[in-house]
Amino acid sequence: MLLACFCLLAFRQAARAQCTVDAGTIQSYSASLCGQEDIILILNNDASLDADDVRQVVVFTGADPLSGTILAVSPSGMFPTVSFPYNPVFAANSPLQVAPIAGNNDGTGSVDLNDACLSVGPAVTVTYHDLPQVSITPEEAVLSCANPFVVLTASSPSSGAIFSWSGPNNFTSVLPQPNISWPGQYCVTVVDQNGCTAQDCAVVTENIQAPAFSW
Repeated sequence: MLLACFCLLAFRQAARAQCTVDAGTIQSYSASLCGQEDIILILNNDASLDADDVRQVVVFTGADPLSGTILAVSPSGMFPTVSFPYNPVFAANSPLQVAPIAGNNDGTGSVDLNDACLSVGPAVTVTYHDLPQVSITPEEAVLSCANPFVVLTASSPSSGAIFSWSGPNNFTSVLPQPNISWPGQYCVTVVDQNGCTAQDCAVVTENIQAPAFSW
């Protein structure tokens, strides 16, 4: 029995030594994705395939696709752009590994993961981040003769939040509490330390009546 196992191992090593398939590489890509963004990457044109080989891209957890868990597999033939529509399982298992694989066609157009010459290219890391939170207080405000200015306050619990306001008459501000003197819709965009963004808006109206004159 021991001799048989040794012979099988030696056979596989010898077969592997004759392999010429190479899955190639993915363009430099260490993605930080926000919310429900798709995984989109580009394959380099550096694969080496035999006539009966196919090339795919896998999303997986763990050290490699065989010892880890494969979460998604691209259709074969996608080149150079490969995309994976967002799946909640991606965020739940973040960070992820994404790598090209190549090997014999298993008969269905997919790579045979049991192929002795299976090639796994270098993996890239994809990390999902929750979208930041942002809110404006008050959500509605009124300008009047007694109150010609209102203060809108943007707040976010997200770490490293940076605010950017926009509004009517080309209004812009990076202050968390800008003074507002013109009616219209004011929106604030927050960017967190991961580069993820979120937006909230408030409406400022005007209630200014001309004073009554008596002659």
